[in-house]
Amino acid sequence: MPRFIFIALILIWGSDLSGQQLYMEVFSGRNRTSFDLPQYKKPTWFFPLGVKVAGGSDHLQIGAECSFDLSKPSLDYRDTEVDTVIGTHRYQHTYLGLLLRGKISRYPARRFGLTFTTGAGFMGLSRTSNIEGEPASLAYSTTPSFNVGTGISFPTQGFGMVELGYTYYFVNYSKTDDLPDMNGSFFSIHIGYSFNFVFGKRATAYEKIRKF
Repeated sequence: MPRFIFIALILIWGSDLSGQQLYMEVFSGRNRTSFDLPQYKKPTWFFPLGVKVAGGSDHLQIGAECSFDLSKPSLDYRDTEVDTVIGTHRYQHTYLGLLLRGKISRYPARRFGLTFTTGAGFMGLSRTSNIEGEPASLAYSTTPSFNVGTGISFPTQGFGMVELGYTYYFVNYSKTDDLPDMNGSFFSIHIGYSFNFVFGKRATAYEKIRKF
């Protein structure tokens, strides 16, 4: 993650950072599991809901992100010896962390541009099972997680922007008495709507180009 932050800073180096910006986004989309347990027959899609709030310069903001699953990823669990599905595991994610967001554009809060994000925080994961002999519900300990992503952002009316992006969330869960260690990483293809407010010296320039 430090390497990604360094790259993001290099990409925006030389930009006009004389303004201050407050950025708030609500997002959803489609997430796809990358779990590596051989007992899972195939990956599955699920839907998140999240919020991002950040502040900083005109091109770079630091803030927080939180999200949870609107729909739980459901994975068929198979007996690998006979290659037969014996039941289903369903998961529930919750995430809370810090984020760093950069945007390459002359007027980031009002114009189309390329976005870069990285973040680190904690991922919670609980599991329900309908397999005979397994507990109906178990949870991993909250685990450190980090993510990287990129996307595009383009304006609507007023202060609004549509955000389209791809983010990969890296997380590994440690073994417990009842649960195996697991790579619980997943990727997200998401769409969001953000509000971008500019203050300071750059606000005057933005007033001249703002879309109504």
